[in-house]
Amino acid sequence: MKAYREEQYAQAIDCYRRAIAIDPNLFEAYFYLADSWNMLGRQEEAIKAMETARAIRPGSTSACYNLGVLYKRIGRKAEAQAYLEKALAMVESDVSLSNRERMKQAIQEELSGLRRRKLF
Repeated sequence: MKAYREEQYAQAIDCYRRAIAIDPNLFEAYFYLADSWNMLGRQEEAIKAMETARAIRPGSTSACYNLGVLYKRIGRKAEAQAYLEKALAMVESDVSLSNRERMKQAIQEELSGLRRRKLF
């Protein structure tokens, strides 16, 4: 986490991979591994890691939200919308969320961005 907080994403990736080698069911390691890949512009790797995080904790609104955002970044709008809508449906029942309203607002903003049409 220290490397991640200091924006040393390549180093953080190495650390998360080592943690995963010790405990392959460590949700947080996959979650932050995904964000580290994303910060390095490697969305495909980020998606794979976040999908694994979601498989470990299927009730995670944050994992669904992040998958929606990642798919949106690579232009896969159908997948993005599906994950964002799933996240919105999960927000009220996810006990791990500290601020449901803020998450709901973030999801709705991402969804509205997907629905907007570009005129030019």
